[in-house]
Amino acid sequence: MSNQALSNQASHQTSSQYPSTPSTIGRPKTIDDAYVERLKELVRQSPKASGYAFDRWTAYWLREHLLGEFGIAVTERHINRLLSQMGLSTRQRLQISHGKLTHHDPIAIVDLFPTLN
Repeated sequence: MSNQALSNQASHQTSSQYPSTPSTIGRPKTIDDAYVERLKELVRQSPKASGYAFDRWTAYWLREHLLGEFGIAVTERHINRLLSQMGLSTRQRLQISHGKLTHHDPIAIVDLFPTLN
């Protein structure tokens, strides 16, 4: 078979294997509106409502929870970026009272490893 015939055959196989679609530039979007809405819901409620023992979400635990629900892995940094775009945060708010910084929520210290009796 001639080189031209091989080239034509290869180009036909390639075009039939990969149908033409409109090309997009950049990485494909993995996070959709449902993911963002669920993130917003989670951060506005206590993690205890989702069965966790802690009182405040962290980017790590939001990431892990959403990975379980949606199967989409993103970085903690990206979770924080999405929250920031929504005007939300996992960080504890500070308020100024009489010129002093105070925590909005009280800090609770709990024993993470209670002894079994």
